[in-house]
Amino acid sequence: MKPISFLTEEEIQKLQKAEASSSKEQKKTAEQIEAIYTAGQNILVSASAGSGKTFVMAERILDQLARGVEISQLFISTFTVKAATELKERLEKKISQQIQETDDVDLKQHLGRQLADLPNAAIGTMDSFTQKFLGKHGYLIDIAPNFRILQNESEQLLLKNEVFHQVFEEHYQGENKEKFSSLVKNFAGRGKDERGLRQQVYKIYDFLQSTSSPQKWLNESFLKGFEEADFAKEKDKQTEQIKQVLWDLESYFRYHLDNDAKEFPKAAYLEAVQQVLDEISSLNQESDSQAYQAVLARIVAISKEKNGRALANSSRKADLKPLADAYNDERKVQFAKLGQLSDQITILDYQERYHEDTWDLAKTFQTFMSDFVELIVNVNAKKMPLNLLISVITPLRF
Repeated sequence: MKPISFLTEEEIQKLQKAEASSSKEQKKTAEQIEAIYTAGQNILVSASAGSGKTFVMAERILDQLARGVEISQLFISTFTVKAATELKERLEKKISQQIQETDDVDLKQHLGRQLADLPNAAIGTMDSFTQKFLGKHGYLIDIAPNFRILQNESEQLLLKNEVFHQVFEEHYQGENKEKFSSLVKNFAGRGKDERGLRQQVYKIYDFLQSTSSPQKWLNESFLKGFEEADFAKEKDKQTEQIKQVLWDLESYFRYHLDNDAKEFPKAAYLEAVQQVLDEISSLNQESDSQAYQAVLARIVAISKEKNGRALANSSRKADLKPLADAYNDERKVQFAKLGQLSDQITILDYQERYHEDTWDLAKTFQTFMSDFVELIVNVNAKKMPLNLLISVITPLRF
């Protein structure tokens, strides 16, 4: 059968207009027609469930077969085995129907061959396709054709444990064993063994499976946070955040003193409120980041006095309870922001203080992860059972 040309863009537009003006009960949408007949380029069909994606895929395949394309030339991926089975059944029914309806002898013979080849067509999940592909071509990368997939997490964990312990021993006895020992202790906590490190290694390894090249990511991105660390810039950001939260707190407390606080003239918390305002008032345009951090620390300390009740309105008068509750709720919101900032300052200070030491540990960790990834790939390639963990999420490509 001689190949038949695909529709041009102009012909597709005419077909869309003809479909729109037809008297059919169920019409193809303009987008469906475009997806079915567009050729010569990659297209992406993105639509919600039940909108006809499988129908469009089937119609596109049928159109290509009718133009002389062989079913063996197509790779058709579905998300589930069930979807692949349904698609094959739909194609079998449609091809049989076309054979009955056409009077073109060449087309009838061509479609008959496609129908006969349909059971062997590459229609299925990515997992099934890659298994077939490796079964046929795996010898090129030293994968035996009798490989099998690790079926459960227990088998996968056994493989990772075996590789981890081998790499661990190599590093523990290696030339940088002192640095590696420090790395192990860093993750050990109270356990005083390698479990903490192993957990982190497995988490990073699982993440690496979502990257296009684990080794490239380890080489280019693993240490990026250390290499690009700019503590002065981060401190400036924190200072601006401190200014904002202190300004918000000052505005709220002054508004409260000018309004609702007049209902509680002798309340003990008002003295603490004034102390906070005095601390904020001590700041000016000449104040540096350390001054702002010091004021923040003192205000947080004030809030923790009297078991955290120094700034709380403890009025028991029933008629004033709504005012007291509203004040206490907003106070908690304001001081939650201050508490978060205080924690961030502590963390940043810790990071800056131990930056060089942790960077050195991170380099050791990077080397360990690289060796772990390399060995697990080698074991996967040479040892049975082979671990083929394939996590593929792809759009439908035509």
